Amino acid sequence: MTDWKRRTCSAALAACLLLGTATPALAAPAQAEPTGFVETLMEIPVLGDLVRLLTGGGQRGDATPETATPETATPETATPESATPETAPTPLPGTPAPTAAPGQTTPAPSIPLWPAGWMTGAPVPGARYPAGNAQTEARTNATLWGPVALSNGTTLQAASREETNLGDLAADAAALAAASSDAWNRSGNTLPLVAVLDGASLTGTVEAGVDLNTVAQAVRDDTLALVVIDGAKLRDLLNVSLEGMLDSQSSGYGGYPQVSGLRFTWKSAGGEPQVDSLWLADSASADGRAVTADTRLALVLPAGLLERFGLNTAENLLADSGLTLRGAITALPANADADTLTVLLSRQGSVGRSLPVNAGSYTGTVCLGTGYANHTIHFLLDGTPMTAVADVSGNLWLEYLTPGSHTFRMQAGEPGYYLSNITFIGTADGTPVMVSSVPAASDGGVVVQPTATPQPVVTAAPAAPQANSAETRQEEPSQTVTATQTPAAAAVQPTAAPAARQQTKSTRTPAPVQDPSAGTLIGTTPMPTLEPTEAPEPTAEPTPDPEETERREEAAQTSSKLPLYTAIVLGLVCVAVVAVLLIRRGTAGGQSGESYHRRKNRK
Repeated sequence: MTDWKRRTCSAALAACLLLGTATPALAAPAQAEPTGFVETLMEIPVLGDLVRLLTGGGQRGDATPETATPETATPETATPESATPETAPTPLPGTPAPTAAPGQTTPAPSIPLWPAGWMTGAPVPGARYPAGNAQTEARTNATLWGPVALSNGTTLQAASREETNLGDLAADAAALAAASSDAWNRSGNTLPLVAVLDGASLTGTVEAGVDLNTVAQAVRDDTLALVVIDGAKLRDLLNVSLEGMLDSQSSGYGGYPQVSGLRFTWKSAGGEPQVDSLWLADSASADGRAVTADTRLALVLPAGLLERFGLNTAENLLADSGLTLRGAITALPANADADTLTVLLSRQGSVGRSLPVNAGSYTGTVCLGTGYANHTIHFLLDGTPMTAVADVSGNLWLEYLTPGSHTFRMQAGEPGYYLSNITFIGTADGTPVMVSSVPAASDGGVVVQPTATPQPVVTAAPAAPQANSAETRQEEPSQTVTATQTPAAAAVQPTAAPAARQQTKSTRTPAPVQDPSAGTLIGTTPMPTLEPTEAPEPTAEPTPDPEETERREEAAQTSSKLPLYTAIVLGLVCVAVVAVLLIRRGTAGGQSGESYHRRKNRK
């Protein structure tokens, strides 16, 4: 074979190889995910394996990365679906909160489950007591709730089912009295001091404006005891106190703990409420200090509960003091400083010392009667002046109340009404609160109704029932109580209400009584009559044939791989051409050799 033929064959082979390798790279930009030249070579069978072997590129890069699960996710790898509260990424300071898409719920206004004043009244470890003035004349500034008279004619022992402001005051008084006792001061003890009373020890409800001697008559005259225990024992005795709280016929009914110096959450476990989390009052943290099994503390309680809780009566530090619960209440001016005393006598409701784990904000409702439909109403909620507009049935709707009990009052000096989402009093579907009379000072008159068709009124959608409603809706035998709660973390966003509900909901806005615009319903301003214009119906897009779509996808995939197939075919053709040339060269060389030997032999 001559040199020029050999050179031509080599040039053709090199051109084919270059074309075969460059074609997939040139076609790569047309694919869904562009790749580099080397990556494209790695996708070619056999050739790609050789490239990876030479470059150390590892295995073929088409493996699907493992998706993080809630068990394996980290803050760096967690996705919105697999993230947990522990692994969810922490937003940077100043990062705005995510906004929900249309149709999704967004968080309600921030409602604190634990008001800042829950610690007020608890003795401060190491402080000297008594800290007040026995000559101070003290009177209540709020209704202190024990039993609650319901609109259906029955009486609910609220303190046997939930925290009340009378229970808070009595427990604080017991703790302060123990901290002021000679026995405690002689011991030099600096342990945290807490108090636990049973709800049955609160026997009456006290109206605002009475002295402490009257308040003392609303509790049993129990002798108080003081013992030192650990956190494990505190949890055990609280669980004993919760037994039977949902069954008025149970032997344990009435033991619900009214506490001071601590707060806790509870949940149902095995059919009975059990403590979930537990904290001690701590001035260094608004949330308090978590109680562990080894936490040491001093406990004040009625002496009659020592045996029930399995405590040693011989260890009672107040055995010879003669201190009683009634005496602790009347001694409040001497034991508490002036600021603390004012707070204790002014609480209008519970302060979140004991709640179900899933308690949340809720909407209270008060019935005034149809005679006040669409009237502007001025009232007091927990002593704060409010203004709202009654709906067409004469009901006031009080939105975003903190979990627990509140006091509603038309005006100062008027009777108080109890609201609570724990015992379902004054809630949307619970026992109604009926106001017996509306004073003239509370009636702001009828809201002017629009003459034209009003725009849709934006109202809060009905709250979804909470998970613990089945646990806490059991009521005393003579009552039928139902209710709906809205968890604070999942409170619904105000949305357009259904037509049947648009004019049956009022809004609540804190405003001065003299403000004539306060409490006006959104959307009730008269609007000019507009001629409706029919919107053109959208043209429905034709539905593609599934078979046709599948054929198009197959054709697109084939077209995307055509350059690769072309390169492979060209490579095979080049190999075949080289093989043929080599075979022909070998055949020609053999024939030339035979001719040479024949000529030589002839010579």
